[in-house]
Amino acid sequence: MRRWFAHGAGPVLVALLCGPFGGPAHAGEADLDGPRAARDFVAVGADAVSSVTASSAIADCPPQSVLDGKVGVPWISRSDDREGASLTLRFGHVHWLDHVDVVVGHGRDNVSFHAFGRPTSLELVFSDGRRERYPMKDTRRAQRITFMSLAVTDSLTLILHDVDGPDGAGVALSEVTAYEPRDVFEVDPAFRARISEFMMLFDDPARHAEGVALIDRFGRHATPYLLRRVMEPDGKNRRLALSLILRNDRVAARRAVGQLLASDAVDDVLLALGQLSEAPDLDEHGAVARLVREDPRLLVRRAAFFALAARPPSAGWRELLETVAADPAPGFRAVALREMERIEAPWAERALLRTIEQGPSEDARLALELLVASPLRDFGPVERTLRGLPVARLATLLPVIGATVRPETTALLVELLASETDHVLYRPLHDACDAHGRAGLGALLARIEARGEVSLTVTDFLLARAPAAAELAGPVLARVVTVPEHDDVVQTLIEVVGRAHASGARDAVVRAFTDPERPVRVRDAALLCLGQLAPTAYTEALVRGQVHAERTAFRSSAYRAAIAMRLTDVVPEVRRHLGTLPPRLWDPLAVEVVAELGGADDLAFLIDRYIDANRVSQVVILQGAYRSGSTPGVRLLIDAAAGRDRTLRRYAERHLAEAKPK
Repeated sequence: MRRWFAHGAGPVLVALLCGPFGGPAHAGEADLDGPRAARDFVAVGADAVSSVTASSAIADCPPQSVLDGKVGVPWISRSDDREGASLTLRFGHVHWLDHVDVVVGHGRDNVSFHAFGRPTSLELVFSDGRRERYPMKDTRRAQRITFMSLAVTDSLTLILHDVDGPDGAGVALSEVTAYEPRDVFEVDPAFRARISEFMMLFDDPARHAEGVALIDRFGRHATPYLLRRVMEPDGKNRRLALSLILRNDRVAARRAVGQLLASDAVDDVLLALGQLSEAPDLDEHGAVARLVREDPRLLVRRAAFFALAARPPSAGWRELLETVAADPAPGFRAVALREMERIEAPWAERALLRTIEQGPSEDARLALELLVASPLRDFGPVERTLRGLPVARLATLLPVIGATVRPETTALLVELLASETDHVLYRPLHDACDAHGRAGLGALLARIEARGEVSLTVTDFLLARAPAAAELAGPVLARVVTVPEHDDVVQTLIEVVGRAHASGARDAVVRAFTDPERPVRVRDAALLCLGQLAPTAYTEALVRGQVHAERTAFRSSAYRAAIAMRLTDVVPEVRRHLGTLPPRLWDPLAVEVVAELGGADDLAFLIDRYIDANRVSQVVILQGAYRSGSTPGVRLLIDAAAGRDRTLRRYAERHLAEAKPK
């Protein structure tokens, strides 16, 4: 038995009932398949909730999330609002609440669940001030709280207590769904005629199957009662009532379906369309096709289309699909495009290709996605269509190609990237190639190896992705370095492996530098690359040789490599070379070698000649003075900060802000 209490103004109503609402009150993990199943109750849906408020909420996790039906999108309070945090649902009118299903915590996955707080008890507060408190399990499953008695209320507040979980995170609730009995004020069936009694059983969730069986036994004699129900705009079980008529009275069913299809009420039309698949002998194709072509209501057009799609294709199916493909509603056009792809007829493929060329952008993207999704479909027509598109339109479609990784789409992206591409395509093309990851890089490297040429666009693309490209570029460099004609490719690959510090390609880089037939620019890039790789005795000797050489085309790269390798033994020679020149003619890179790798005496040598050096060399000397932290260095910075040259003064002031004399 169950006591029902009407709370609020007025007397207390006590009723002792048996059946679906009987039994003791309970709380805990929901048994959603048990005797108190959803058929006995109806959810108070989000449309019945006028507002949802909370004591606090973090960004992107508002209190309204508890009503969206998605456990992966919860409400989460602020981290300083855990114990006692509250959530309030306010309804548009009074409801007779029986129980509430709650999903505590962040329900997306176990990691998210344990990353936020979870209440181990909930306090429920109703609009009349009544309070009830229930323990909660620490689980991602829905938990049902059945109230001690029906709560007549226009609001429901949940207060979260005894929060478990990390201290630095807020407390979360994923879903809250309140339920009330389907029919609280049920009329006593004893006052109705027998058929009326069966119609009531027909509507009673607990005895529904029995009611259907009894009405079905009346056969066509129950048609007037069922038709009355079907024609009631707000009647319960209209669909089932129409199904029973279809089973027992085909003539009446045909009249009813025709009348519903001609109705101005959307629900009537949808009810008829939903039954057509159950009655293949009801020939309403003409009426349904007219709805697809002419009805102004999108919902009706969609339902009519699906009703026809569920039947074998007719002679006018192609024309109907083309009509839907030109519908004003984007979502409805998408339905037709998907159906065309499913048919796999030549005319359907041509229609999809025309959509790529001429259709609205969202339709073009969908058509392209449908055509490239299947690896069994010939990619040739799609590629030819894409290559013939204006640049601006192609840019909008490249994300689809990027999202579809197959050899044909990768090859197309590589060809577009390697060609003289319009700047409008740079960003979408780079993003699409990135989406293909290692496959895209491998195909690009294979192309430049086979062609023996590389564009500036490809060079910039590879350098920007050097860490990922270097692993694949090393083996390619080892092969192309043996081909005399591939100078541009060799230089690009050397720069890639150097930027990524890929020491595994060292032998190929050494071979490129030591090959006298290579252009100076390639050898210069190779020497600079050696400074970026892990040094060996041999590569250090190569750099030293270029530093000490009387005449060399690679001195600047040699200086840079020496600094990167920390070759301190080259400082005396570089200093000696500087001493032979007027300071105004100094090479700033040579100055940097002395300042970066030399000792206190070497820095003093530079400081003594600072005033006569060129400006770039002066900046380098100031940087060396700052790094040294020595008293002479700080004095130089102070003097420069007080000097007349604005550029040097700015450098000195910045360095003085952090300089610490030794």
